[in-house]
Amino acid sequence: KAGTDKVGTGLVLIPWYSILELGKIFIEGLRYGRDNWKKGVHDKEYQEERLEHAMLHLLKWKEGDRSEQHLAKVMWFCATQLELERMENKLS
Repeated sequence: KAGTDKVGTGLVLIPWYSILELGKIFIEGLRYGRDNWKKGVHDKEYQEERLEHAMLHLLKWKEGDRSEQHLAKVMWFCATQLELERMENKLS
């Protein structure tokens, strides 16, 4: 096989099950309106509340609670927070 220095995005390396579970959390959030989380740009109170929510899900998962997809909800927070910070930097 030919060697290459070409570096991709890494998207093909992300486990698809994780992506599918993350998508389900975005679907759950549709009850608040599509992309409602984007209203959290420059809203530190919203962002802190979401962080606390994510920390609670991580704690529940650590304690063995498997009643819901706690890690996918933590992943949702991380993904949306990364995007909020990107948007804030772009808008600043």
